[in-house]
Amino acid sequence: QAADDLMTVHTVVKAIAGQHGLFASFLPKPLPPDVAAGRFSLAASLVPAREVGGDLYDFFMLDDRHLCFIIGDVSDKGVPASLFMSMTLTLIRSRAGSHPSPEHLMAEVNENLARDNAKCMFVTLFIGVLDLDTGELLYANGGHNPPLRLGDDGVAWLKGISGPVVGAMEGMNYGATCITLPYV
Repeated sequence: QAADDLMTVHTVVKAIAGQHGLFASFLPKPLPPDVAAGRFSLAASLVPAREVGGDLYDFFMLDDRHLCFIIGDVSDKGVPASLFMSMTLTLIRSRAGSHPSPEHLMAEVNENLARDNAKCMFVTLFIGVLDLDTGELLYANGGHNPPLRLGDDGVAWLKGISGPVVGAMEGMNYGATCITLPYV
């Protein structure tokens, strides 16, 4: 019996480690050093409450001058949240080129997540697009806690909720907020 119990524990540990590795594979890779070129710094940390979860962030270049970044949290936990998180990130990356404005991208992702969403899961989501030449930040916030901006003038919350959580119901509209960051 002890050998069987040990084998079961070993199997569970391997499964959890595999899930954590899969979860970690969805985290973004660092931007090439020449992209920031002294204009900005970008840092993030993600420590899930469980072995795997629905917390998410991503960042990638839309083109030579527009940086897209995402922060979110799925309503459920564990493997279901991780799967919903991976769907969310995949939809964002696959649709970002055709919907470069964050409010339209958020609406498109909402429509796809809400369709056939039997578990009624949702994600709080912040999508920002930063123009690296002008410092203009256009963002949409679907029910997420507002991020902080750290600058020479101190720390400030990015204000504004653009619409409801993402994925709960089709047909939601989202607005955008625009600010200019002082780094330019």
